[in-house]
Amino acid sequence: MTDEDRRWFHNNTDAMLWLDLAAERDALYLQGFEVARLRVEHALSSKGVDPSSLCVFTDCDETILDNSPYNGWLISSGRNYHDTTWNQYCNRCISGDKPGAKEFLQFVKSEGVRVFYV
Repeated sequence: MTDEDRRWFHNNTDAMLWLDLAAERDALYLQGFEVARLRVEHALSSKGVDPSSLCVFTDCDETILDNSPYNGWLISSGRNYHDTTWNQYCNRCISGDKPGAKEFLQFVKSEGVRVFYV
């Protein structure tokens, strides 16, 4: 293993440990989605606003979807990211949702606001 491989392994392991163990992780996701909900509610409360004229743009990877199992596999197998393994992981459709994501997206949909996923 090269020094660069060791640094990659160490940094990714630290990141995964934080994702799995940090007490504030869920709170930060919930807080972020609550702020987003308040912004959508504020926009909807503006006089004469048509909900279909509003939209939300969101990233999927680690914002809406929890792809940490893929990153854990990379660490445990000593591999780096590769399009082939990433596509295989995505095709398995095993990612869960991040805390608050599903509820926020259901709220947005129920209000007639469009969502665009990046």
